[in-house]
Amino acid sequence: MINLQFYQIVHIVSVILLAGITFSAIASPKPERRKSMLMSSGIVAMVVLITGFGALARMGLAFPGWVAIKVVCWLVLAMATPMAFRRSEQAGLWRAVTFGAILIAVLMVELKPF
Repeated sequence: MINLQFYQIVHIVSVILLAGITFSAIASPKPERRKSMLMSSGIVAMVVLITGFGALARMGLAFPGWVAIKVVCWLVLAMATPMAFRRSEQAGLWRAVTFGAILIAVLMVELKPF
């Protein structure tokens, strides 16, 4: 049986990797990097989702409101890398959206407001 700490550590490391991949794609959306960046972000995004729900199950929580907000933040992060390649002229917007999603996700997990 996998314990809670394993899920939490892999989840946090995966979120950091997803943010790094996303910011890298925003900074340099070169066509030759597209395939590898999209594959990497997709795989890491799935690891984030699986470990997040695994940790939630280990904590014995159902589906509190703050988790729903984190799922929306995950969707934004998962979509940011493809959008960085499709709309590279809007790099500033995607940078701000990515940063905002990360900030909101961190606030939700720390504050658990609802």
